[in-house]
Amino acid sequence: MIGWALLSLASLAQEPIALRPDRRFQGELDHASHPRQDFVVEVPKGSVFLDLKAVAKNGDVELFGGRGKAPKDLEEAELFPSEDPSLDELIADRLSDPEIESGRWWFAASLAEDDRLGAAGKSSRCEYTLELTLLGTRTDALLVPGPARRFTLDPASGGFRTFRIDVPEGSPALRIDLHGVPADLDLFAHRGSPTIALESADASARHGWGAESLVLTKDGAPLLGAGEWYIDVLDAMSSQARTPFDIRVAFDAEAPPEWSKPPVLITRDPVKPLSRALCSVLEVFAPGGGGSATLVTADGLCLTNAHVVDRGDRHPLDELVLAANVDSHRPAEEAYRGKVVRFDAALDLALIQIDRGFYSNPLPAGYRFPTVEIAAGSALEIGDPLWIIGYPTLGGTGSRVSIHCAHGVLSGFDQEDAGLVFKTDAAVIPGNSGGAAVDEQGRLIGVPSANVSDGSGLVGIVTPITLLPLEWLELIATRSR
Repeated sequence: MIGWALLSLASLAQEPIALRPDRRFQGELDHASHPRQDFVVEVPKGSVFLDLKAVAKNGDVELFGGRGKAPKDLEEAELFPSEDPSLDELIADRLSDPEIESGRWWFAASLAEDDRLGAAGKSSRCEYTLELTLLGTRTDALLVPGPARRFTLDPASGGFRTFRIDVPEGSPALRIDLHGVPADLDLFAHRGSPTIALESADASARHGWGAESLVLTKDGAPLLGAGEWYIDVLDAMSSQARTPFDIRVAFDAEAPPEWSKPPVLITRDPVKPLSRALCSVLEVFAPGGGGSATLVTADGLCLTNAHVVDRGDRHPLDELVLAANVDSHRPAEEAYRGKVVRFDAALDLALIQIDRGFYSNPLPAGYRFPTVEIAAGSALEIGDPLWIIGYPTLGGTGSRVSIHCAHGVLSGFDQEDAGLVFKTDAAVIPGNSGGAAVDEQGRLIGVPSANVSDGSGLVGIVTPITLLPLEWLELIATRSR
């Protein structure tokens, strides 16, 4: 990034001011006479990332922006201030809406509405500083087949890294794998030159997990050709996060053997009631969402909600990816693939059978999963403690979350069409649907399934184990022997 040269304090001129990435702009707004200042930025060809930051000295400045000419009404802006008032920043990149493109862009610095309304007891002027960052395509490293290499996405990189791979004539395949990723990263491949617009990429791997794989073959679509290929690794959710990752390249289609071995899931402290449950609740990935699931047999049968594995028409998805809690301090690790073997939309329950590893490799002979003991009957009463375990979407600050445990009590009961369900004050947040509701002995008493709210409070809904079909319970019992 280029060192900043400071421009002189701006006057109260209403004409747009040209911003440049090599200069910091310092100006002031006035509550009465000059609450808004417009700017123009000429975005050159090949640009893939724009970041505009504002720092206000004695007030609250909001940023707006978009393509072309600035509108009179800032409500017509394409780029709006963040919902987080501490972040006075606008970002346009290849994943934003609108996407970054070359040409003229406008931006406006405006005093926040509440700042104007409360201006009576404040200074009439607000000093602020703008910093503009513009990044174009680049190549961060040349990758060759061999051991994985470690890189990091961070704000300075614009949330992306670009790599070049020189594919020799006659190569049967090109395979790129990411590993050890605590965030939702995506892969894009483009032949001959770096990718400017993502829709022009020749191939991509875009899923909700981080350990993406992209395989190109000489007989596939697109066809693998010899020459330069450019690979982009992007953070799908935030360009401002710091995310390490391993990347491995090979000129064959085989999965990396060093990453294909499924994890050994060890109960950290068998004496503690929750330890086994924390080891046995998996994260489930599905297009457009996902949730959680609980291992109930040592050969990989998992209990979850039907809506977690629904393809959108009250029928189950064909294949699922599941991630395991290898380290409670980090997001779950992509480890398995499975299929739905029982599905009941009316009960909102399903059973998943894990049948292979994440890279579609067979599980080792004798591989066993940790399981949660199922409570024999529903002996819970109102006021009894329980815990909700899963992977809620609001469980962290990044794009992937670590396992989450919420404590509460059985607050009451509710009669639904499927039967009597539990109500709880423990947080049941989207994403931990399908996980485990356990009693104070760590036994599975139900499946956290939904929540209800009237805007002033939240009540979690748990589907009790007693609502499982008898055939399902017999299947679990038979497989547990």
